[in-house]
Amino acid sequence: MRYRYVTLATVSSILIVSMGMVISGRLQFILFETDDAETVNVTITMPIGTPVTQTEAVVKRFEEVCMAIPEVQSTFAIAGAVGDLEGAGGDAVSSHLGQLILELTLAENRDRSSAVIIDEIVETVGPIPEAKNIRLEGVSGGPSGPAFNFTVVGESIDQLDIAVSRIKAILGEYKAIHSIADDSDRGQRELRFTLRDGASELGFTRADLGRQIQAAVFGLEAFTFAGNREDIDVRVTVPERVRRSTVMIEDMFVFTPMGIAVPLGEVATITESQAFATIRRLDRKRKISVQADAYREMANPDQLATEIKPRLVEAISDLHGVALVQRGRQKDFADSMSSLPLGMLMASGLIYVVLAWLFSSFTQPLVVMLAIPFAMIGMIWGHLLMGHSMTFLSMIGFIALAGIVVNDSLIFMEFFNGRRREGMSVYDAGVSTGQARFRAIMLTTITTVLGLLPMMMEKSFQAQFLIPMAITIAFGLMSATFIILLVLPSLLMIMDDLVHLVRVAWSGNVHLERKNPKLEDPELAMLKKA
Repeated sequence: MRYRYVTLATVSSILIVSMGMVISGRLQFILFETDDAETVNVTITMPIGTPVTQTEAVVKRFEEVCMAIPEVQSTFAIAGAVGDLEGAGGDAVSSHLGQLILELTLAENRDRSSAVIIDEIVETVGPIPEAKNIRLEGVSGGPSGPAFNFTVVGESIDQLDIAVSRIKAILGEYKAIHSIADDSDRGQRELRFTLRDGASELGFTRADLGRQIQAAVFGLEAFTFAGNREDIDVRVTVPERVRRSTVMIEDMFVFTPMGIAVPLGEVATITESQAFATIRRLDRKRKISVQADAYREMANPDQLATEIKPRLVEAISDLHGVALVQRGRQKDFADSMSSLPLGMLMASGLIYVVLAWLFSSFTQPLVVMLAIPFAMIGMIWGHLLMGHSMTFLSMIGFIALAGIVVNDSLIFMEFFNGRRREGMSVYDAGVSTGQARFRAIMLTTITTVLGLLPMMMEKSFQAQFLIPMAITIAFGLMSATFIILLVLPSLLMIMDDLVHLVRVAWSGNVHLERKNPKLEDPELAMLKKA
């Protein structure tokens, strides 16, 4: 307390260094992270139009490898469909899709993590060049899906294709990024018929031409007669050798409204192209998403996404009508972090109101709440010592920690105000309070930390989500205890220095004595009597 400014400067320096550990990336911050998973989801996407037999062969190839791994207890495999494990309605049925769900042994009963097992599966299966995309991810309970999800929207599909190719090129520059793919599902080849300029003079319309071509290729229902148990449709079409031949379709005849036969090539331009199997829209605009995964041991996906996004925006800036929007994991991260400051602000405001009512002062609550930011020292170094990354639950735990730190500060401040009402100076009251309230503050901290110790030491998979929150509260409270016992009295002395400086500046009397409350003051005497 004698060197109160040195004390405050020292603790502030430690806080700055601690925050630098997070900003520099030495302590990584990720939205949700667990080191392990007990369920592995394998999603296989083949090119559009792949027969289900070929998809099934790839699924069986994975299944045989997975069943040979000792940590895999059971497998569920399906070809021709993909199910959404979160139940969000993401199920899809198509011949080019396949899925495997692997149930692993309990995390505490095996030596290898799910990430190591996934790497072994990928290495054993080897490359599958005919597959469009293969994703293996552990189902850990946090936000699922790929680590990167960049979505471009626009009106022109050609401009979107250019944007997607540029985004893929940029993502390919990073060694930590792999499994780059997009959801622009190109369908099978098709023939497109466009009316020539003079076709309308013969009475042809697009609808009429389309019906005649459909009748030749798909057929028309000429008659339906009732059977014994069901109605039977009679479909009339051209022979299979005609509808299976592109050349013969181009040479076929179509009829005008007057019944005149005209060669198809005379009234329509025939081009061959490739359609989209699925058209996706966002706010009525066409959208294509580029997805990729990251090697967690090489980079933090959340930080890397923040670093990459400006480059992507600049890369597509010259494409008219094309915009990059946040979707998937990046959107979840942005939404979560945007609501967190509001929650902290509301909590701080309510704490200040309660303290101001309790102390009947507007300045003392500010001094008490200054101890809250210093609790970040223990939170940051606790994660470093325990080997955990900071997660969103760590920040939630810090909001809870703020209330606990204020509880310890209340024990100190209430006794300090009592000593001041007895006529002690700020220095003597601070020293006396620190000596008298040391045991009470330490017991509060010790009991809380010991209560959280089993959670921090727990090895089960279900506890992995809550461990960062327990680390935040336990280590943050340990650092806050020393902050309260050492820095809080120094802050009270500094506040008294500022009040005295203001009074000197207001009165102009340099030799003005510091004011201490006396018991003979009428209000204080009445308070003591009560």
